[in-house]
Amino acid sequence: MTDMPILPLPWSVKSLPKMRTLCLERCKLRDMSSIGELKSLEILSFVGSNVKRLPEEVGQLTQLRLLNLTDCEELTTIPPNVLSKLSSLESLNMMNSFVNWSGEDEEDMQRNNPSLSELKMLPCLRSLEVNILDVSLIPRDLLLENLIKFKIYVGSYWLVSLTHKYSTTLKLRIDEAIISLPDCITLLLKQAQYLILEYCPQVLKNVLYDMRREHFQNLRGLELYGNSDIECIVDTIISKPGALFPSLEKLEVVSMENLKEICHGHLPATSFSALQELDLKYLPKFVCLWKEGTEGDICLVNLRKASVHTCHKLRILFPLRTATDRGLLRYLCVFNCEILQGIFSDNIAVSGEEMGEIVLPMLNTLELSLLPQLKTFCPTLNEMSSSDDNHDMPLFGGNVKFPELEELILRELPKVKSLWHLQVPEESFGRLKVLRITRCNAISKLIPFNMVQRLNNFESLSIINCDLVKEIFEIKGLVDETSAKSVNLPPLKDLVLCGLSELNHLWWNQGSFGYVSLQFLSLLTITRCDSLTYIFSLSALKGLNQLQRLEIESCALVKEIVSFELREDSNMVVFPQLHTLRLYHLPELTSFYKDHKALDWPSLKNLTIANCPQLKTFPASQCEQIAGHVGNLWSTVPPLFNEKVSFPNTEELHIHYMENLVEVWHNKLPDQTFSSLQLLDVRGCERLLDVGPTYMLPRLQMLSKLYIEDCCSVEEIFVTKSALNQDDIHVSLFSLTELRLKSLPKLKHIWWETDSRCGPLHFQNLTSLEVSGCDQLKYILSTSIMKGLAQLQELRISSCELVEEVVLKDISVEDQVEVVSLPRMKTLELKSLPNLKSFCSMNGTLQLSSLQVLKVTNCPMMKMFATFLNQSNLRFENHVSDEFFGREVLLPVLEKLSIEGLSISAGLWHNQLPSNSCHHLNKLKVKRCKNLLRLVPELKDLKSLYVEECDSLEEILGIEQSITGAHENHLVCTLSDVNLQNLPRLAEIWWNKDLNGILRYPMFSSLKVIKCDGLRKVFSASVIKHFLHLEELHLANCLIMKEVVADDERNEYAGEDVVFPQLHSLWLLNLPNLTSLCAGSFTVKFPSLEYLNLEACPDMQMFTLGPLVTPKLNAVVLENGEQFWKDDLNSTIKHLSMAKV
Repeated sequence: MTDMPILPLPWSVKSLPKMRTLCLERCKLRDMSSIGELKSLEILSFVGSNVKRLPEEVGQLTQLRLLNLTDCEELTTIPPNVLSKLSSLESLNMMNSFVNWSGEDEEDMQRNNPSLSELKMLPCLRSLEVNILDVSLIPRDLLLENLIKFKIYVGSYWLVSLTHKYSTTLKLRIDEAIISLPDCITLLLKQAQYLILEYCPQVLKNVLYDMRREHFQNLRGLELYGNSDIECIVDTIISKPGALFPSLEKLEVVSMENLKEICHGHLPATSFSALQELDLKYLPKFVCLWKEGTEGDICLVNLRKASVHTCHKLRILFPLRTATDRGLLRYLCVFNCEILQGIFSDNIAVSGEEMGEIVLPMLNTLELSLLPQLKTFCPTLNEMSSSDDNHDMPLFGGNVKFPELEELILRELPKVKSLWHLQVPEESFGRLKVLRITRCNAISKLIPFNMVQRLNNFESLSIINCDLVKEIFEIKGLVDETSAKSVNLPPLKDLVLCGLSELNHLWWNQGSFGYVSLQFLSLLTITRCDSLTYIFSLSALKGLNQLQRLEIESCALVKEIVSFELREDSNMVVFPQLHTLRLYHLPELTSFYKDHKALDWPSLKNLTIANCPQLKTFPASQCEQIAGHVGNLWSTVPPLFNEKVSFPNTEELHIHYMENLVEVWHNKLPDQTFSSLQLLDVRGCERLLDVGPTYMLPRLQMLSKLYIEDCCSVEEIFVTKSALNQDDIHVSLFSLTELRLKSLPKLKHIWWETDSRCGPLHFQNLTSLEVSGCDQLKYILSTSIMKGLAQLQELRISSCELVEEVVLKDISVEDQVEVVSLPRMKTLELKSLPNLKSFCSMNGTLQLSSLQVLKVTNCPMMKMFATFLNQSNLRFENHVSDEFFGREVLLPVLEKLSIEGLSISAGLWHNQLPSNSCHHLNKLKVKRCKNLLRLVPELKDLKSLYVEECDSLEEILGIEQSITGAHENHLVCTLSDVNLQNLPRLAEIWWNKDLNGILRYPMFSSLKVIKCDGLRKVFSASVIKHFLHLEELHLANCLIMKEVVADDERNEYAGEDVVFPQLHSLWLLNLPNLTSLCAGSFTVKFPSLEYLNLEACPDMQMFTLGPLVTPKLNAVVLENGEQFWKDDLNSTIKHLSMAKV
C-alpha cells in the first residue's frame, strides 16, 4: 500500500497469519501494535512513512528477513531489544532514517533506543544500510564480518543517499582527535568499493599509508572532502608502490586547502587506468595532476568525464603528450580557474614551432567558463609566458580536432578574440549542434567565412552579453549581389541573441537581391540589442517558412519588425508556421510593418504585445480616421487591429501596458479573424474605455477566459454602439468559463443591464468569476443573471468600495417566495468590502448546495450572511435576526469556513444547526469579530478550530446541543487541532462542562491557548482521559490560570492517574499565577514527553503535587534557549523556584 492514511493498523490483520510481505510505503501511520500478529512475515517495509516510533511488537516477527525503514525521517525511537530479537534478519535498511543509537555506557534502564551491539545478535545479517552520528557509539567488538552489501555513513547525517552501482559504500566524517578506529570500520575500509572521507585528516593519512601496502587495489570510487593537511594524495618518492588505484573508476576531490597535486613523484604503470570520472573542486593551491615527465606509462585511456572547478593555481590541465590518451573522454568542464592558460600545453614547443596534434575523438560536450587568462586551447611555452593581449590566436588552433563535439559552452573568457583558426582540420566541428557564448567581450566576429558551410549539424546558437559582437555569420562572398538566388546557412533551429549592443544588422538581411535562407529556424529570440532598427527585410521572410516562435524584447531602437521595401510586389506578408509572437518593451516600435500590405498569420496561436508605447496600430494604417469617444473628445487614434490583419487561428491575445491604446478592434476585420480566440488578457491600458463593441461578440464565441486588469478608464466591458446592427447585441458569450476584473476604478456594471436594448444574456458555462478593485460597482450579480450561472464554481470579490450586496434582487420581479441558488459553486471569498451588508436580499431560501469553502474577511458592515425580506412590505424591510447564518441559509456540504473582521452581533448560528446545513464542516477559523458572543452549537465533523481576537466571546461550543440525541453513552468528536487566542471573556472550555463524559476526542493532537485571561484551568481531571492522543500543548499569557489540570469539585476521580500518553511537547510561557500543572494528588504520567519549555511562571514551585513520571525528559528549556536539569522534573522546578528567591 502506498500513500495511504492508515490510522491505526486494524486488528483484523489477525485473520492473515500466513502473510509474508507487508509494504506500507509513504503512508500516514499511527498505532501499529497489531503488527505483532503477523508471525509469518518475512518482508516488512515502511519506506517514506511517518513512523515516529517502531512498534515494540516488531520484535515478535522472528521470521522477518528484510526490514526496510529507508526515508522514515520522523523515526526517532526504536525500543531496546527489538532489533536483537529478529534472529532471521538478513537485510536492515535505515538510510535517511533512525540515528538515535544509544551508547554502550548507558545503563539499560536509561536507554530509550537500542545500541549498535544489538547487531551482534543478528547472525544472518548480510546487508546493512545505516547512519551512525558518532563513531564512539560503535562497540569495539562489533565486527560485521559477514556483510556482503552495506551502505554505512559514520559521523554525519545525509538526507540525500548516494545512488550508484557499487554494493559496498562507507562514508566517514570523524573528529580529528580520534586516531584509532573501531575494528569493524577498519575491516569495512578494506571491503568498501566506494569510500568517502570527509574532514578527517588523520584517518586519510592512515588510509593513504595502507594504500601503499596495496590494501585498496579494488577500490572503485573515492571521494575526499575538506582534508586540509594533505599536499598530495600519493607520494611515490617516499615509497615505491605498485600500480596505484588500478580499479578506481571515480575520483572526486573537494575543498582540500593545501592539495597541490594528485601524485608526487613517478607514477607506476597502469595507475588510474580504469578512471572514468575525475572531479576536482575548490582546491586553491592545486597546481597539476602530476608533474609532466613523471607519469611514466600512465594513460587515462578510460577517462570519460572530467570537471575542474575553482582551482586558482592551475595553469594547464593536461600535458600535451597525454592528449592522444583521452580517447574516451566525452565531457570536459573547466570553471573559474584564475590563472589557467590552456587545457593542454606543450612545454617544449615554442611559438612558431610545430606542435603535436590534439585529438579528442569522443568528446561530446566542452564547457569553458570564467577563465580570465585563457587565450587558446593549447598554448606553446612562449605563448604562456607572453603578456601581450594584442594576440590573434584563436581559441581552437589548426592542430585541435573534435570530430564528435556536439555542444560547446563558453562563458566569461575575456581574452578570447576568436574561436576558430583559418585552417580548421576538415574532420573537426562537423557535428557541432549547440553553441552557447556568454560574456566573451573580446569577440567581434563569431563564425568566420571558412566555418559557415562546415557546420552542417548546427541547430542551436545562443549569444548573450558579448559587448563587441558586430557580426554573427561572416557571409561576405556567399551572397551574390546581382542574383535573387538564396544562400543556405547552417540548419539553425533555435537562435537567441541577447545584450549585443554593437550588433546593428542581422546577416539574413544582407544582399541587394539575393537573400540568406534560414529555412529550418523555428525559434528566434532577440533581447536588448540596442543598435537594431528592424528585424527582417521583406525579402528575408522568404527563407523563414519554418519560424514558429518569435520574441523581440527591450530593443531600444527597433521601429518596425519587418522593414519596408519598395521593390516587393507581393500584396501580403505571410508567416505560415508562426504560432507564438511576443513583442515586449519596444519603446520606439510604431508598427509591425509600415506598408499597406495585409499580414497573414494562418498558424498564430499566441500573441503578446506589451510595453510598446508608440505602437498605435499593429499593421500601418493608410491614415484612416476612426472615431472613438474619449471623455468628451473625439479621437482619430486608430484601433490596434485593422482590416489588414488576419488571425483566423489565434487562441490567446495578451495586451499589456499599451498607454496609447484606445480601441482594440476595427469594425471591418477580415472574416474569421479572432474567431478562434479563447483567452483575452488586457492589462494596464490607461486610455482604454472598453474591451470592444458588442458587434464583436458573434466572432468571440470560442472565448473561454477574459481578464481585464489595471485599466483606469474602462467603464464597460463591451459597449453598445447605436449606429450598428441591433441584432449583434443579443449575442452572449456561451463559452466563457473564467472572468477576471481587477483594478477597474470606473467600471459601472458588468452585465450590460443598464442598456434596455440588450436581451437576456447567458453565461451558462462560466465557472470562475473574480472581481477586485472596482470601486464604482454597487453589486456584482442580479437574481436574473444568477439564474444563468448554473456552472459557476468559484466567486471571489474583494476591495470594491461601494458594493453593498453581491447579489441584487431584481426590483421588477414580483414579490414572491423563491429559492436563490448557485448549485455548482464550491468556493466563495469576500474580502475587504467596507460597505458590504450581506451576500444577498431575498424572500425565500439561499441554497448553496455545493459550497465547500467560504471565506469572509474584513467586511465591517456585515452582520448577517443574507438579508431576509418582509413579503408584506414592498419596501423590503429586514427581519431582525442576531445570528450570522439564518435558518434560510443552507450550506449542506460546507467544509471550510473562515470569518474575519465582521460585526456579527451574537452568534454564527442559531442554537441548533439546521438538519441540512454545515454538518460536514471540518475547519473553522474566526478572527477579529469583537461582538461575537457564541460560536458553534455543535461539533459534528469539525477537525480544526481556530478562534482569535473575539473580545466578547463567552462560549465556543454549546455542549448541550452536542450531546443531545446521543444514542450511546459516548459521542466521538473528530477534532484534532484547536487554537484559542486573545479571548478575554472566555471563562471555561466546553469539554469541562461535559460532566457525564459523553464527548470523546480520539483524534485530538494539538491544543494552543494564548492570552485567554478568563481561564483558570484547561482540563478537569474527569475529562483528561478522553484526550489520549494529545501530542502538543501550548499555553501562554493567560493571566489567572492557576493549573492546567484541575481536580473535580465532586472529587470522584481521586486516586486515578492522570496520563498524557502521546504528549511529546509542552510549552508553559508567561503564566504568572500558575502554581503547578496539576494541583491534585494524582499520579501524573508523561511517557512520551521529550520537550518542555518553561518561561515566566514565577508561582510554580512544583510541577505536580503527586508522583510524576517523565522517562524521556532530560532537560527543561528556559528563556533564551538555555537548558537545565536536576535529577527529575519536580526537583528541577523546585530548584528553579528557589533560585529565583
